[in-house]
Amino acid sequence: MNTQTTLVRSVALSMLLCSFSQMNQAWAQIASITAQPTGTTTCATTNAGFSVVANDAISYQWQENRGAGFSNLTEGGIYSGTNTAALTLTAVTDAMNAYTYRVVVTGNTLPAVNSNAVTLTVNNTWTGALNSSWSSAANWSCSVLPTLTSNVVIPSGTTFNPIVNIPSAVCNNLTINSGASLTYTAGSNALEVKGTFTNNGSFNGSSGKLKLSGTAQQIPSATYKDLEIAGGGSKTIAGSINVSGVLTFTSGYLVLGTSSLTIGNSGSVSGASRTSFVVINSTGQMRFQNVGTGGKTGAVTFPIGTSTSSYTPVSITNTGTIDIFSARVINGVNSSYSAGDLPNGTNQNVYNVGKTWLLSEGTAGGSNATLNFSWEDMDEQPGFNNGACYVGHYYLGRWNTDFPAKTANGFSPYDLSVSGIKSFSPFAIGSQFSLLESGFPLPLDLLSFNGRNTTAGAKLTWITANEKDVAGFEVERSEDGKNYNRISQVAAKGTASGETEATYSYTDATKPSVSKCYYRLKMLDIDGSYKYSNIVVIKNSLESTPAISLYPNPATGDDVFVQLNGFNAKSLEVKIITVTGQILYHNMIDAASLNAGVVPVSVKKLPAGAYYMQVNDGENIESLRFTKL
Repeated sequence: MNTQTTLVRSVALSMLLCSFSQMNQAWAQIASITAQPTGTTTCATTNAGFSVVANDAISYQWQENRGAGFSNLTEGGIYSGTNTAALTLTAVTDAMNAYTYRVVVTGNTLPAVNSNAVTLTVNNTWTGALNSSWSSAANWSCSVLPTLTSNVVIPSGTTFNPIVNIPSAVCNNLTINSGASLTYTAGSNALEVKGTFTNNGSFNGSSGKLKLSGTAQQIPSATYKDLEIAGGGSKTIAGSINVSGVLTFTSGYLVLGTSSLTIGNSGSVSGASRTSFVVINSTGQMRFQNVGTGGKTGAVTFPIGTSTSSYTPVSITNTGTIDIFSARVINGVNSSYSAGDLPNGTNQNVYNVGKTWLLSEGTAGGSNATLNFSWEDMDEQPGFNNGACYVGHYYLGRWNTDFPAKTANGFSPYDLSVSGIKSFSPFAIGSQFSLLESGFPLPLDLLSFNGRNTTAGAKLTWITANEKDVAGFEVERSEDGKNYNRISQVAAKGTASGETEATYSYTDATKPSVSKCYYRLKMLDIDGSYKYSNIVVIKNSLESTPAISLYPNPATGDDVFVQLNGFNAKSLEVKIITVTGQILYHNMIDAASLNAGVVPVSVKKLPAGAYYMQVNDGENIESLRFTKL
């Protein structure tokens, strides 16, 4: 090997070694983490920090995740060291509990390296170092009592388990670990939980009050002395609950799901309204114990609805044997039910309220109950007439109308009562139920039923539409508004489908000596089923006979004006009804807002056609046909 060759090889080797050296130097510029940050637990208002150890790092960027993904932190405020190996958080808050942190480490050469994500835990942990008193600061890890923003943990293995012994115990999130317990001392002691209540141990609320004041919370399955629903939103239950004292609704909803709510022997419900009540969204029931003579003898109200936007309470007054009563409400009215309360058959989506109340008693027999059902405008199905409606009771495999039709009380919410109930099963509100097993409504629309006193006697007039298989009409009269007797029968004329109408009249020439009489129609189907009309009251005084007139008729503008004669009630119910029986307008008008007995009614949105204007002062009902051009 000559000198030149040796020189060449030497140079080549030198260049190769240099290349390896440069490569090693380049690799050395990629940062690596040798010690990851660790999570930390601390108290509110204290400082916390995280640190990392990395090789060949030339920059650091700390990031925070509040639940929506990581974002870069900037220097200032509670954050310092955001671009160093150590991040410091000054005076952390309870709201920062469960935030996660990581750091992005960069060398001269990419890629950058992310550290592990670690969690900041901010809570006040029960230590039980002194005794079992919730109200002693010495029993808490932060040496202060929990506040509404504090996240409380009750661990297992402490010398003393906590007992709520004050009426003002509060916290945000509450976690009872497995093997730990939380109870109350007897008296007016209360605990308010604003956040999540997680019970993996033992919770006993039978001696105190629990207030849930968050917007979305789960209530542990337990027996409670008092329970308050507050804070808005919906509260669900983790299992069946029993309230022996008072269930208070301040704001928000109690959603049962498949679990049940029982109000105990001495329990009661307070504050329920259309904005705060029990939601029956599955098979869960609401129950009242000890209802009847010797127990709860007044009206016991089940504040229930099928959703947060549909409030349909029912009350039970039982003058019979003490029993436990249960209630559910479901959407729809079906032609038949199986296994007591399982709907099947055909859904009846007209002529009813659109809800079925499923009521039951613990021991059959011995009850004598008055039921009161409540609903709102939005629950009424097409064709339903709350001026002539009644309670339907499902038994013997069919809907039965054992009660006369009458005008519902109130105005959205409406309510309707029946008495003498001694057996329990599905109930519904309709204006046309059939006695047949099919459950379909009678083939008839009653468009108007009016009456007035004349020199010849009490003259009744009525108009129907869509008659099919109608046998006729029985005219019934009562002198006390309770007991009715048939005074005549009128044969049906029959009508074709659509808007073709039939007009009837009957004059009662008897002229009873009482000051006023009550009249109603019993409308008969050829198969024997029937329904009742609204009730017309006629005073035995010609000058007091109420009447209405409309102008302009036909209506050519945005309003129709109703002129009242003889209506002296404090409020009036006004409806616009199509010739097929559908209610298009419904309003209650205070008498103080009337202008010389004139009621303006907007018809701006009505399509052209024929309609009926119906006015009800609670005692008299008058209807008059008009046309919208």
